[in-house]
Amino acid sequence: MDDQEDSLRYEDLEFVPSRGEVRPAGRLAPPRDEAIESAINGYFDRTIFDSSDRILQPPTWTVRDTIESGGIAFVGGQSAAGKSFIVLELARCLTTGAPFFGRKVDNPCGFVLFAPEGQRTIDARVAAMKRAHGIVQDLPFAYLGRLPSLESPRGRKIVVELLKRINQVFTEKFGVPLGVVAMDTLAATFEIKDQNDNSEAARRIAMLREIQDGLGFSAVMLPVHHYGKQADVGLTGGHGWKAGADQVLSVLAERDQVTGECFARELALAKNRSGSDGPISAFDLVPVVLGKLEDGTDWGSVFVQPSRHKTTHETRKKPNRPKKNERAFHEAFLEAMIAHKRTVRIAGGTGPDVQAVALVPHVREAFFTKYAAVSDDPFKSLVENRKTSHDTKRKAFQRVVSQLSDRYSVETIADTEYVWEVARN
Repeated sequence: MDDQEDSLRYEDLEFVPSRGEVRPAGRLAPPRDEAIESAINGYFDRTIFDSSDRILQPPTWTVRDTIESGGIAFVGGQSAAGKSFIVLELARCLTTGAPFFGRKVDNPCGFVLFAPEGQRTIDARVAAMKRAHGIVQDLPFAYLGRLPSLESPRGRKIVVELLKRINQVFTEKFGVPLGVVAMDTLAATFEIKDQNDNSEAARRIAMLREIQDGLGFSAVMLPVHHYGKQADVGLTGGHGWKAGADQVLSVLAERDQVTGECFARELALAKNRSGSDGPISAFDLVPVVLGKLEDGTDWGSVFVQPSRHKTTHETRKKPNRPKKNERAFHEAFLEAMIAHKRTVRIAGGTGPDVQAVALVPHVREAFFTKYAAVSDDPFKSLVENRKTSHDTKRKAFQRVVSQLSDRYSVETIADTEYVWEVARN
């Protein structure tokens, strides 16, 4: 055999005595790819098969039911809503063990803030927060302005090693590990060309995971990201940002676009991969005086104070969606009006003229075509099913007529019941 043939494996071999040689008894087996087999083995070892013996592991929370340990949690919100102050309030709670808006801190930890956009304001903000809460001791909190580019593998390695050193300081000085790495903001931390490109979002999420994996200890990545002009759209850009997050803390406010004044601030959990989401609390930004300027004017900063005011979610009136028979009645009324409306004088002939239509037969007949009754019973005859359907529609029509909203008025005129829409007259 030549060199190429020697490199091949055969599924079966046989010895031919008359020729004194070994030759393949079957077809050639494909060459082995050791790298692929190694990868398959790795994935197979991590494959989890259903087993009643396996112990279920509950999620590990940094803040109970709010921020999961070792995850990626976004803080999102509109401009001036108070995102950066919420981040500092979270830092206070995590570094002291105090509840975060009433939610238990399961794992007190150190906090690092990367703040390329507003480094010069952080000292005053932290001082205001500590003064407001009577904190005099140092906290396991550190911040940094400029960072190496996280777009490059070298930059990410530098950040990983930096965070390891900070973790060592926190552990030795305060007895707690580094648990949260905040980035205010995402756009200032990464070089994002198109926030609407979901592939770009996926790459940045992968970079955050890479930093996490390199640390050797569990830490939450907490990027701060803007919301669009419409808060209900959520995180600016493609859906990839929210899809890649384990939790999204939403900082909301009503803003006067002319004066810039913000009010009705509130915090909500817009996404929670391991639990329930929803509103958390309203809050205010309360001023704290830190000193005086040369002319005697007070200067200072603000801190987050949870408010007892109800959130807009709690005060917002939910629209009363019409019931199935009410929707069918309105559609039937409009259809009957087109085909059979007439002018009648209401209030016993002493009132104004209105455009109305007879409830029976015109509105009722149209209602029967609009209202979907129950499906046919396969164990009943065609006649029985038709009777059941007719009875169901008749009862539904009687119910909706007996409970008509003030949108409609009904009056018997010359032995005929007429209905008209009040809002249109």
